Amino acid sequence: MTEKLQTDESGDKIDLQWLASAQNLLGHLFADQTLIVAAFTHASRAGPKSSYERLEFLGDRVLGLILAKHLFVEFKSDDQGALTKRFHAQAKQSNLSEIAIKIGLHNFILAEKGIDLSSQPSILADVVESLIAGLYLDGGIETAENFVLKHWDWHGRVPEDTLHNPKSA
Repeated sequence: MTEKLQTDESGDKIDLQWLASAQNLLGHLFADQTLIVAAFTHASRAGPKSSYERLEFLGDRVLGLILAKHLFVEFKSDDQGALTKRFHAQAKQSNLSEIAIKIGLHNFILAEKGIDLSSQPSILADVVESLIAGLYLDGGIETAENFVLKHWDWHGRVPEDTLHNPKSA
């Protein structure tokens, strides 16, 4: 049976309506609801050990695996260079932050009162990665993969510009 959270690790009360809305948005009912709360919680509210930072680390790797697999399977005629360009375009910060806004994830970020992080691209990208980790830990790779396959735009052309850090901007 799913345990309903009353407070998060910082001692703040969790709005159960927020929790239900966030799970509905993601299309996944979390068995371990601490994962979804942590995935949306910025360090300003809970400190680095209870925030999304650790989940972001894992989510970056899970996202990389999902992207690489999908690109490998779907773009059979692309060579390694084209696949790499596609991969970096899909994994870069600006793409992740656009996805966060498109889905509405920015409305669920939990931060210290008075701090609005909902328009900062790096925060939005971090939250996407942390949510992918939460989905992976709670529902497995298929759950995380379904989320990515649903929300990413896969059919853009191969990006030309690869001279800058592909994870930034």
